[in-house]
Amino acid sequence: MAVRIGFIGTGGIAGAHRKALAQIPKAQMVAFCDADEARAKAAAEEHGGTPYTDYRAMLSEARLDAVYICLPPCFHGEFEDAVIEAGLPFFIEKPIDVDLARATATAAKIAAKGLITGVGYHWRHYDSVDWLQTVIGDQPIGLALGYWLGGTPGVWWWRKWATSGGQMVEQCTHITDLARWLLGEVTAVYAQYNLYRMHEKLEGLEVADAGTATLTFASGAVCTISTSCALEGVGQVGLDVHFGGKVAEIRGGNITIKGGGVEAFTNKALLNPTVREDTFFVDAVDGSGDPTLIRSPYPEALKTLAVTLAMNESARSGQVITL
Repeated sequence: MAVRIGFIGTGGIAGAHRKALAQIPKAQMVAFCDADEARAKAAAEEHGGTPYTDYRAMLSEARLDAVYICLPPCFHGEFEDAVIEAGLPFFIEKPIDVDLARATATAAKIAAKGLITGVGYHWRHYDSVDWLQTVIGDQPIGLALGYWLGGTPGVWWWRKWATSGGQMVEQCTHITDLARWLLGEVTAVYAQYNLYRMHEKLEGLEVADAGTATLTFASGAVCTISTSCALEGVGQVGLDVHFGGKVAEIRGGNITIKGGGVEAFTNKALLNPTVREDTFFVDAVDGSGDPTLIRSPYPEALKTLAVTLAMNESARSGQVITL
């Protein structure tokens, strides 16, 4: 059956999901809400739905089966509450919040309603990552090295602690989440950040321009994750996983395995991970799919948020944070 979908937020990441949902026949995008009326109208014209500037009106009028919440992390809370109150499944973009207590309360409300949820950690959905997990098998992972090294996004909210949480919480959350997916649960975090040492302070910039965190996992594995938002025109994003005398270098959907006495081999993802995560969510909503195929429901994403916020807490306090 058709799954009628409404959007709260129609910016850049919403566009990526609209493009993916357009490839899923049963996904019917019917309503688009944004504080920017022109942007909502543009999305509605593109997909044939109805534009809104009031999300409450959309939820009451559009006869929705599910909602996509695609907003900066600081704006979370009231929108999820309204969608949960309406009893609607929802897909939300990462990071799910900048306030752990608020996100924890949201998770409790979701559980009370028994709602299907999904979160946009698309790195988990690369088919090349599936292949890597098969290659690793039961071999223990001892070490991982992650990094998100690039420039400073131009949007105002990204540059403030209160509205983005900084690089570890906002963009680099993908690397932390992938480390959790492959290595298991994090038990302790220690982090150090640099403030404005790599370039002149940009207007409105409060967040650290560089930092490194060390994660300890329940398995005994360790992982370091480094960030920078001070680079111009160059960058490096990925996770290197060490196991069985080999290293798997994960660069988005491309994974190269080196070492172990064999020639390096690269596996390239064949499937669009955003289409894949959206398909799992839509199938679960209409009942034709298994909800357990959703690799990052809200409670799982809450664990990643806790780790990244612990990085910030450690950098402020100078202490190891136990989770």
